[in-house]
Amino acid sequence: MNPFLTIYTKDYVKKTGMRPDKNGVLQEFKDPLNESYKNYLQLSCEEPPAEPPKEDADIYLKKHIEKYPKHGKLHFQTPVNNEVVKNAFVYNGRTVYQVDYCDLQKDLEYKEAERKRNMYRLPDDWDIPLTTQKYSYRNPLVINSRAMERTPPIAIPNNLDPDDNIREILKVTTGKTEYGGVIDKLGRIIMKNELHGKRTYL
Repeated sequence: MNPFLTIYTKDYVKKTGMRPDKNGVLQEFKDPLNESYKNYLQLSCEEPPAEPPKEDADIYLKKHIEKYPKHGKLHFQTPVNNEVVKNAFVYNGRTVYQVDYCDLQKDLEYKEAERKRNMYRLPDDWDIPLTTQKYSYRNPLVINSRAMERTPPIAIPNNLDPDDNIREILKVTTGKTEYGGVIDKLGRIIMKNELHGKRTYL
């Protein structure tokens, strides 16, 4: 008998157990928290057409009315206006920036006007007859093919930048160090006039 065993070790025999395998319930959805906010119905006016798991809202409504005719008579006697539903989705999905700073109603009116304008747009190859504007004003591209090109920006000279020629004429030495004003100038004179000797190599 080991005399160094404790009373706990003597009284309680060590037992080893195996951890059971995980048998948790599998989730039906990958993201159960956000699954309830997903929309599986798509309006018929939206592009591209609905593909599984999404379904066309009008087709689904017909199936629902056939399955529950009382609901159809009570709620869906008037056809659903897709534009109203679409605007409701946009209005309810506004961001904090749009709520605080943007006028969503004016934006919707502008987009609606653009949509109606594009509905009656002439084809690009349509032959437009001579108008008063075209008769009175010639196309500038006919006269100059580069008339509509943007002119390159012109750098404006800065009067505050020092001009070396003017400083030399006025003999201004402000801002010059001893190395730049004396040693460098003397070195240039020596190299230019070859005071250190004529160069014998090419």
